[in-house]
Amino acid sequence: MSKYALITDATADMPWELVQELDIDVMPMAVQFDEEEFMHYADEREMSVEDFYQRIREGGMPKTAQITPNTFIEKFESYLSQGMDVLNISFSSGLSGTYESSLLAKEELEAKYPERKIYTLDSLAASIGLCFFMYQLGKKRQEGATIDELYQYALDNRLRVAHWFTVDDLNHLYRGGRVSKTTAVLGGALNIKPMLIIDKDGHLVSSANVRGIKKAIAYMVQKLEQDGDGGDTVVIGHAVIPEAAEELKETILKKGLAQNVILSKIGPIIGTHVGPGMFVLVFYNKDAGKR
Repeated sequence: MSKYALITDATADMPWELVQELDIDVMPMAVQFDEEEFMHYADEREMSVEDFYQRIREGGMPKTAQITPNTFIEKFESYLSQGMDVLNISFSSGLSGTYESSLLAKEELEAKYPERKIYTLDSLAASIGLCFFMYQLGKKRQEGATIDELYQYALDNRLRVAHWFTVDDLNHLYRGGRVSKTTAVLGGALNIKPMLIIDKDGHLVSSANVRGIKKAIAYMVQKLEQDGDGGDTVVIGHAVIPEAAEELKETILKKGLAQNVILSKIGPIIGTHVGPGMFVLVFYNKDAGKR
């Protein structure tokens, strides 16, 4: 076990193999269909991602809830009581109150464990962006970074995480208040796909419009060519559209834009708000503090 715990939550949408390889503790989160509730774990033990999206296609309307301060207290204390320090990386505060819950837990536990280090950081990232960031942090820890060094690295680099994504059905974003009704209706009728980003404040904003998945893929590749820092790893995420993910992966490898392309599924927590068909590319921007 590592000398300090590296923790995130289920919005990170990390492949289970990476979670195990990097020894990251991914806190599960609740999803509810009417009166039925299940916990989404990184290993999909209670419901697979594919089954979740099938439920949506059949008319299901899921709901999610943020992690409570008490849940963070229990998680942090499970390590602190063993003499370990804790570094928690939270889902963007621009999209959820989860980070605030972690701060409340930190404040309470610092009084109880004054000899231990408890860090919690607002990633200002979401879904595959958080997956990419946790991958980078996990690799740094494997290379020997101390908890202080890793926390500083996270602070210095969180705004370099460039998310470029699109969705298939804008009505899911409309229901969540992310786009207007007009945008949702016109986008669906004309097959217009808004290219969305997470801005420097961690909010979801529209940056451009393209028509169709092929042009969305081309746009993402263009952004990687223009803005990418030349790092060896990018992450592609998809909500059960593996063919598009594979096409983007092959294009990136063929152009030599990355050596390591990680594919991951967008899980139920984010999927509740975007629906099936979301598609995303994440990489480090070459300009520090710019997405």
